[in-house]
Amino acid sequence: MEWQLHPYSLALFGTAAIALAVANTVRQRAAPGARTCAVLMLAIAWWSAGYAIELLFTTRAAQLAAVKVEYIGILIAPVAWLLFTMRITGRDGWVNRRAYAVLIAIPATLYFLVLSDGWHHLLYRRAELATVGAGWQVLQVSYGPAGWLNVAFAYSCLLLGTLTIVWAFWSGPRVYRRQVGALLVSAFAPWLVNALYMIGISPGVDLTPLGFTLTGLGAAWALRHTQLLDLAPVARDRIVENLADAIAVLDAQMRVVDANPALRRVLGRSEADLIGQSAAALFADHPALLARIEGVGGSDVITLGSGATARAYDPQVTPLIERGGRTVGRLVVLHDVTELERARDAAEDLARVKSEFLATVSHEIRTPMNGVVGMTALLLETPLSVEQRDSVETIRASGESLLAIINDILDFSKIESGRMEVERTPFAPRAALAHALDLLRPQAAQRGLALTLDVADDVPARCAGDAARVRQIVVNLVGNAIKFTPAGSVIVRVESAVDGAGRALHIAVCDTGIGIPAERMDRLFQPFSQVDASTARHYGGTGLGLAISKQLAELLGGAMWVESVVGRGSTFHLRVPVGEVAAAPAVVPRSRPAAPPDARLADRLPLRILLAEDNQVNQKVALRMLDRLGYRADLAGNGLEALAAVRRTVYDVVLMDMQMPEMDGLEATRRIRHEPLDAQPRIIAMTANAMEGDRATCLAAGMDDYLAKPVRMEDLSAALEQMVKLPDAGC
Repeated sequence: MEWQLHPYSLALFGTAAIALAVANTVRQRAAPGARTCAVLMLAIAWWSAGYAIELLFTTRAAQLAAVKVEYIGILIAPVAWLLFTMRITGRDGWVNRRAYAVLIAIPATLYFLVLSDGWHHLLYRRAELATVGAGWQVLQVSYGPAGWLNVAFAYSCLLLGTLTIVWAFWSGPRVYRRQVGALLVSAFAPWLVNALYMIGISPGVDLTPLGFTLTGLGAAWALRHTQLLDLAPVARDRIVENLADAIAVLDAQMRVVDANPALRRVLGRSEADLIGQSAAALFADHPALLARIEGVGGSDVITLGSGATARAYDPQVTPLIERGGRTVGRLVVLHDVTELERARDAAEDLARVKSEFLATVSHEIRTPMNGVVGMTALLLETPLSVEQRDSVETIRASGESLLAIINDILDFSKIESGRMEVERTPFAPRAALAHALDLLRPQAAQRGLALTLDVADDVPARCAGDAARVRQIVVNLVGNAIKFTPAGSVIVRVESAVDGAGRALHIAVCDTGIGIPAERMDRLFQPFSQVDASTARHYGGTGLGLAISKQLAELLGGAMWVESVVGRGSTFHLRVPVGEVAAAPAVVPRSRPAAPPDARLADRLPLRILLAEDNQVNQKVALRMLDRLGYRADLAGNGLEALAAVRRTVYDVVLMDMQMPEMDGLEATRRIRHEPLDAQPRIIAMTANAMEGDRATCLAAGMDDYLAKPVRMEDLSAALEQMVKLPDAGC
């Protein structure tokens, strides 16, 4: 077989080699469009090699045989170009299964016509050798219908792909304009050289393979830059690749265009498995993370992995916005917060254990304190000698001091753990503060101090706030003032103030006491701190009172500060914001039968009472208090006995302890409320559970009132009187 060494053959073999090298390079890249680009370059290499072989032969039959091989690349290249442009611009979703079927069917049909052209001549109407240039034998053809169909199909693929690139150029982010621009330039190369060949201007040979090679090279160059962080490879390698945080870069179509090694480790996926994947598919097993990425919610902390390998991550999703304000992608950063979460859980567990411990300590201390305070109160009502009364008063005062310390510790713990709750209900400032001072008048009188309340005329009769906390702060401040004032007076002045936040009460507690040195002012409001060590020894106290008062003031939205002169006294200021409420309407009290001042409560309000209490000391205290009020109560040692008792007997009131063996007071109350009794009793909790929320727990279980131990007789009397059904009241 004769052959010729056409110089264009050498160029085509070189083109094929370049195309093969590029195909091998791009197929190893993990980026959208890499595979279709590799297919495009392989098709160009096949086409170029086939055309080079065609030009080596000098016979018509041999060149036509080479054309049949060459057409494999000719038919695949335009389709590969179209699919590549759609893939790299994220528009491959436009091509459905039917479109793919057409893209495969047309080249397959055309190739069948190429192979069978010898008997139907639909591809070429004429195909003859012609001598060109320096005597080179080149096949000259005249297209038939199939040939023109192939041209139309190839041009359609080129046009659609080019339009896709044009659309991406105008609508895409600026950071991609350079590579898209390169694609645009390279896309016109096949058009130009093929047009020259079709109109007969080319030097006797078809330069289209060279044009397509330029297109493929432009595609490979653009593909090299499709990953956002590849635009700064040094920074990427030094920063992103070595970050402990897992990072993913998503494009506008929510596809992964980059993923650092940390993310690959987190997901247990290779780079090839991640790049080009849609976020919806990649994170389908992690809906919380996907929700954060899509901006539709999701939890603040997500867990990836399971069992011992599970880790907690804080996902941060940042839109990638170009200068024009358009979002072109998303940056997803997964920050490992496993240790922080574990530390937080440990802190919460510690706080829970601490709270439970304090509740247990409170209960265990209040239980015997109920016996101390209750019995001394009962003893003081009996005939005593002067010496005996002094001893009992000392016991009572010591018990009250111990109870105050317990309350301070519990209050401080509740504030520290954030469990202290603030109410906002109407109250009368004058009455609330007068009541607070009444509690301390005996203590002031014992020290020979004048204790007065001075309320300005502009103080509203009623306002909204937390009266209990305000009273608690004032009691702390006044008690502190009495303790540190050897002689003179303690004055509580109340004024109305208006600031940017609205109306407030300004309360000043002024004393003529020892004063506070300026250099020791900073220790005043610190927990467990006294002005100096001798203070605690001389005056006593835990050093919690002022710390609690200041924290309560801040919890109420107010402030506290102090002014003092050594030897002349101190003034503690409290400013608490309050709301305005309408004046309370006058209330006409219900008429009740007048009772002699010395009449026992039972004479006025006969009640059948059941005491449910397991502690023998507390049983004795409660029964004696009830006896002083004129009641002879029945006794139940636990919740089961209380339940059995109410089934047998109709009781007006049940005094229910919370912690009892066999069945506690809460469960007993729930059972009683579900019993088909002729009349449901009023149930009063009488318990040493005095932590925040215990009252609400009792009421939620079905109790009607709540008394915290130690229980005072006046509180018990008031609770029993409150439980009595008035004539027009329902059960």
